[in-house]
Order: sequence, then structure tokens, then C-alpha cells
Amino acid sequence: MSYNTADSTDNVVGVAFNQAQLDEAFSIMNRASRLRWSETTITETFSSEDFSINRDQSFVDFKFRETAHNIGLVSIWLQYPVVSISSFVIGETSQTEGTDYELTEETGQVSLLTMDGIGDDKEVPIGDISITYSYGYTSAHKDFAMVKGIEARIALLLLRDPLLTSEINLSGDVCKFGDDPLGNQLKRLPKTFGLTPVGRGFSA
Repeated sequence: MSYNTADSTDNVVGVAFNQAQLDEAFSIMNRASRLRWSETTITETFSSEDFSINRDQSFVDFKFRETAHNIGLVSIWLQYPVVSISSFVIGETSQTEGTDYELTEETGQVSLLTMDGIGDDKEVPIGDISITYSYGYTSAHKDFAMVKGIEARIALLLLRDPLLTSEINLSGDVCKFGDDPLGNQLKRLPKTFGLTPVGRGFSA
């Protein structure tokens, strides 16, 4: 759902867009940035085979669950900031926050405290970790106004130059939009910080 309304874009760029126009601009922004500026719920699946530590069953037998210094040794990285986790299942075993994992909301880090469910009844554990959660910044964030403005300007660009050309000829008068005007707007979006997640994630 768009961050803007017809009234808010009229205030910024002087055009009251319809919902379809705003939705297209919103979709373009979401392809360019993984950050969200309203609460968003998704389900991601991961594979425990991607965590190399899980391949050594002897390590699990070495009472991983009871070894305090191993807390946080295995982490899953979610989109951030995480608002809440509604479902976390490994294999067929539900995970409990504080017992089986710890969550750092600001960075989306889920640190496994146990290995309950990992490798259970699966020779090749592909997609055996499923997490449903909500994430995203709110309108109180300092960059929210800028993000709304970028969305409005992308909608305006699509309206004025639907083919996204660098220039357009209007009855002999040439109007130049510059090089990659859409890309220039998308470059202004806030960036995610550099983390390399362990494991494969698929959104549904």
C-alpha cells in the first residue's frame, strides 16, 4: 500500500494521483529498497543445511543446548526492524522466544539458543525453517517524509514521461529529463546497512 494519498502528493508535487499511479510508484520503490516504512507482514523460509554447524551431528550431541557460550553462534537475519514474530517453526517444532531464540529487533537478527527441530526426520532439510513476522519503520521515522516525497516524484515522473525517456518532444519544444531520472530518485532512498545473511530466504 502506498505511503501517500492523493491529498499528500498534491501538497508535495501539485498533482493528486489516483491509487493505481501511487501503487506503481510504491512497487518501483520496493524493488529498489528492502526497507519498509509501514508495518509489513511476510513469511520467509530458510534451510538448516545452509548453517554449516548443523552438519556436524556430534556437535549437537555435545549438548549444544546446555552450553551458554554458544548462544548466538548461529543466526538468521530477517528484514528489519522487526516488530514481532508470529510464527517460528523448524521442521515441525515451534520455537519460543527467550528459550529457543533471541531476537534483536533493530537489526533483524535471530540468534538460535537451541537446535530443537533442526534435522528432525529430514535427510535433506531444504526449507525446513519458516518464520512469519512483521517489520518496518513507522511514520515517526526521520526519513519518512523524504520517502513519501520520493514516491510522489516517481509517480510524477511516470505521469509526465510514461516511457521513461531522457527527453520528449512537445510540438517542437524539447523537454529534457536528464540521464536516468528514475534511477536518480531511487538513489535517494535510505540504504540498508551491510550484513551478509546466512541461509537462503524466500518471501511469500
